[in-house]
Amino acid sequence: MGDTLGYLGNTGNAITTVPHLHFGIYTRKGAIDPLPFVRTRERKEIKLTVPSAMGFITSLKANVRKEPNSKSLNLNTIKRQDTIKIMGRTVNWYHVALSNGSKGFIHESLIKQIESD
Repeated sequence: MGDTLGYLGNTGNAITTVPHLHFGIYTRKGAIDPLPFVRTRERKEIKLTVPSAMGFITSLKANVRKEPNSKSLNLNTIKRQDTIKIMGRTVNWYHVALSNGSKGFIHESLIKQIESD
């Protein structure tokens, strides 16, 4: 949401039409339906093992993704030992809040939970 897909216009063979936007995805076999690429998928959250958990990054860096998927848009990159608040969890991803207030997803292999007393 919020990304620019294109601009309205009437260029090329559409010069005699009102301004509009053509949006399509093409493969070697031709055009395919773009709707599955822009439809938002529902995320099922899993209960945390530690309520209101904190954690820290164990790798040299960790990408904070928009969705729980390694191909999702990278919103931010944080470094080893940075702390995060763990708000939820999907299958292999933590839903986190950073110290600057931004939120996203980090793969579970890059985070160690801090056990609270």
